Amino acid sequence: MGDYWVVFPLVNATLDDTICLNESIYIIGGDKDRKLNQLAQVTNFPIKELDSRFEHTLRSRSTIFLSHPIIAIKIHHPYSSVSRIASDCAFYAISLLNVIYRAYIYPSYENTEISFVFRQLIEKGNINDYDKLNKHIAIHGEKNWTHIPINFSYYCNFDLKWLINEKYRKRFVNLYSWSQETKTNDVNELKERFLRAIRFFMKAINFGKESNLLDSESDSVLYINITAEVMLLKKNENKHTRKKLTFLLEHLVTLEGIDQTSVIDKVCKSRNEFVHDGLDYIDNYFYRNKIEPSEKEAKGKTDLEVFIKIIAILISKGDFFIEYATRYKKHSSFTTQESWFNLLADYFDNNQVPNEIVEVTKIEGAKVD
Repeated sequence: MGDYWVVFPLVNATLDDTICLNESIYIIGGDKDRKLNQLAQVTNFPIKELDSRFEHTLRSRSTIFLSHPIIAIKIHHPYSSVSRIASDCAFYAISLLNVIYRAYIYPSYENTEISFVFRQLIEKGNINDYDKLNKHIAIHGEKNWTHIPINFSYYCNFDLKWLINEKYRKRFVNLYSWSQETKTNDVNELKERFLRAIRFFMKAINFGKESNLLDSESDSVLYINITAEVMLLKKNENKHTRKKLTFLLEHLVTLEGIDQTSVIDKVCKSRNEFVHDGLDYIDNYFYRNKIEPSEKEAKGKTDLEVFIKIIAILISKGDFFIEYATRYKKHSSFTTQESWFNLLADYFDNNQVPNEIVEVTKIEGAKVD
C-alpha cells in the first residue's frame, strides 16, 4: 500500500488560485510554474522531479496538460490497483463537478466559447489549447509514476471560483467521497443506479453542442430522461410510467418562479416523440416568450436547461436519498433499493411527498456569494 496522487486537467475550466477541497483533493490554477510549485507543496515531491515528470507528460502524452487548472487527488492503494482506481477517480470527480455546477450555479461562472477564447488570447497570445481533449491521467507516487489513457471525453466549461463557497465545496467532497466508498450489498444495488445515472447525465450535457445532423438536442433529451428513469423508476415498471415520473420530478425538486409542470411535461413528451416517432426536440422557450436566444437573461431558462437542473439536483442528493431509503424501510426484509421504490410508489399513489425528503433538495439551493 502507498500514497499516490492522481492528476489531470479540468479542460476549459479557469482558476487563478489554489482551492483546497480537503486534505486529499486540490484544484490548482495559474501558469505552469505556479501549478508545479503548488503541486510540490501539496505532494511533498521535489520540484525538480515534478518538473522532469511533467515535461515528459507534455512532450509524450498531452500538450495541454498544464494549460488548464489541474486537480490532484490523493489515494492510498497498492500500486497494482492504482490505474483502475485512478480512472474511476477522474470520471467521478469531473462528473460531479459538472453535476453540482448545473444543479446550483449555471449559468453563472460559465466559460462561453467567446469568453474562454478571449482569455486564452490575453494570457497566451493564441487559442491553440481551446477545446482540445485531454487523453491521459498522470499518477505520481514518491518512487513510481505513470500515465494511463483516459477513456472518456470531458469538458468543464466554467470558472471554478464558485467552489470557494463552503456549501458547494462540502457538497462536492461528500458526494465524491460517497461515490468512492464501498458499501454493503444491501446499499450498493441502489447506489449503482445513482452512479449509472451520473454516466447518462454526462452524456446528456455533452450532446447537442455541435452543428452536426447526427448530434442534436434530441439526444440530450433522451439521455436526460434515461437519467431520471434510472433513479426513479424500477426495472420493468410499465404502469403510468410517464405520469409517475412527471409527478416525482415535480414534487421532489421545487424551483421558485418556474412552471415546472409545463417544463417536465414538454421534455418527457418530447422523449417519447423522439423514441417512437423519430421527431426531433424543438425548444420553443424563446419563441413563446419573445426573447432573443443571445440575450443574457435567457440563459439557463429553456425547458431543457431547467429539466437538466432538476435532474442535477436529484443526483447531487443521491447519498441523502439512499440514507433516507435505508432509514425509512417499511419492512425489515426490504433491501434499500426495494425501500426506495416502495416509498416513491407510496408518494405517487397518495399524491403527496413528505416535507422531510423535499427539504433534502433545498439544503444548498442558495446563490453563490
